[in-house]
Amino acid sequence: MLSALSETAYRWASRRLLLLLLGLYVAFPAYLLPKAEQRINELAGKKVGIIDLLPGYQPDRLWQMLSDYGTEARAYYARTEATTDIAYPITYTLLFVVILSLLYRHKPYRPFAIINLLPLGILGFDIAENIGIITLLHRYPDIGYSWAVATAVCTTGKWLMLLWCVLAIVYGLLRLLLPTKA
Repeated sequence: MLSALSETAYRWASRRLLLLLLGLYVAFPAYLLPKAEQRINELAGKKVGIIDLLPGYQPDRLWQMLSDYGTEARAYYARTEATTDIAYPITYTLLFVVILSLLYRHKPYRPFAIINLLPLGILGFDIAENIGIITLLHRYPDIGYSWAVATAVCTTGKWLMLLWCVLAIVYGLLRLLLPTKA
């Protein structure tokens, strides 16, 4: 099944699709996500930030943030997680799949056949993280420690998978730009 999905991605990848996805992607960090964070901070009455961007965190920090948000900001943040922050990981996952597909299509130096599907790992962790954050936001203060730990693990997994994806892109670009002599 993964092989078939990978081959489909290799076939569908094009520069036109890359540009379309890049345009969609840019809208999120350039406008949508900063506006959402600004609104969360306004509703909280102070700069709290968002959980998604923390590369790692302890449950105590998470509890403090959840408290600092207040009821309105928690509700707004949960809605944002269930809408915008579901569309965003789908968009960047597709973008990374296309980039990797273009870099590794028909290349003998491909580290493994389905490398173009590596971004699906980011998507899985990001969606799991979003579910954890939504649960924490809705259930606060009646939440267990295990939800905080599970959410933190998913956040860390997301960032580690992103690192692997970026390394695969850098490797592919280096191989493309600096071909070895045979």
